[in-house]
Amino acid sequence: MNYHQLKKIVLDLLFPVNCLGCGWADVWLCQKCLKNIRRFRQVVSLPEPNWLDEVVVAASFSDPLVRRAIHSFKYQMVEDLGPVLVRLFQPEIGRRFKDYCLTPIPLSRKRLRFREFNQAEVLARALTKRFNLPLATNLLIRIKDRPTQASLKRAERLENIKNIFTLSQPLGSAKQILLVDDVATTGATLNEAARVLKKAGASKVSAIVLGHGE
Repeated sequence: MNYHQLKKIVLDLLFPVNCLGCGWADVWLCQKCLKNIRRFRQVVSLPEPNWLDEVVVAASFSDPLVRRAIHSFKYQMVEDLGPVLVRLFQPEIGRRFKDYCLTPIPLSRKRLRFREFNQAEVLARALTKRFNLPLATNLLIRIKDRPTQASLKRAERLENIKNIFTLSQPLGSAKQILLVDDVATTGATLNEAARVLKKAGASKVSAIVLGHGE
């Protein structure tokens, strides 16, 4: 038995697979609970200057079930929730962004070693399969390890995220980029990533996230 198999057994014991909404066995979100989550498209209020063309949000982070699911995915490291959560995105995503390349927001090396997966990359890979969009997983690199945004106030978040990204390679033909992340709060992280991409020659940079809110 390898480390990853052992880890899965331990996680299954600590966090058994039951619907996070109703407790139904063997699924993280049953069809009924998933259907009851209100989906919407929302423009996030972004810091100035705003480098993003559009931000699409799948659901409100104020919804207790959405909050619980994202928390389990992100902090309890339930990687299997990723492909389930992308079902919150409406089919119009595939049509609206058919000419875009998906790019996940990267984690720092330290945080990636601790978590063992980047939740934004898991979402991006699932979105690629769902909507048949091209994917560039390592286009953006996080070059500085800063305190997590969740622990900071709005003004601190804006300062904390400055100059934190760079590109691993020239954009090439990928001029329209669709950033992927789990949650947008102030939008500072997404906006900074968009700034780097626009400075490098991207013609459009939009973003999609699961939830929006504190």
